[in-house]
Amino acid sequence: MVDRRVVMAACAEEALAPPFGVGHLQMLGERMRVPLAVTGLVRVCEVNPRRRAAQVTLVAELVETLGGNRLASARGVASARAEPGEVMSLGQLVDRALSEAAADVVRSLTDFDPAGGLVVATLPDGRVVLDAPEKPGLRTGDALLVYREAERGELVGVLQVQTVHLTVVHATPLAGEDFRHGDRAVLAAR
Repeated sequence: MVDRRVVMAACAEEALAPPFGVGHLQMLGERMRVPLAVTGLVRVCEVNPRRRAAQVTLVAELVETLGGNRLASARGVASARAEPGEVMSLGQLVDRALSEAAADVVRSLTDFDPAGGLVVATLPDGRVVLDAPEKPGLRTGDALLVYREAERGELVGVLQVQTVHLTVVHATPLAGEDFRHGDRAVLAAR
């Protein structure tokens, strides 16, 4: 996680303002040395002053910053209503609904057990073979971040799982190349 103030300072230095395109996310990811970025927007914000209620819908995407691939998307919907006798401004109601919708997005993007594996080999056709434990298991379509631990855990690529048979996993590169025996793959999105 990168502190919001650091992100805002980097954006100010580059004269960037949301919404960020994938290229900007890649540039910020490289600058801050982060492999993943979450970006999104408020799709709906409805306020009913008479009923003292607010509803918010957020949409978000998880983007890996090495190749700019969108790994997952999520939607969060929440509403907030002032309880009888509760004194809340409409802004406070919107903030409450926004916080709950953001929590829905986070749960959606992180609702899986950590899984991963080790790179065993790269086949002549470009597929990467991994050795992974059966539990928690990888599944077809999973996106994996690949790190080279000998070089300070540097992100070297992103793979997408194609097949899983017991502990043998075949994956295709989404970003990066030169995957080596011993590189560690970590589940980033399902």
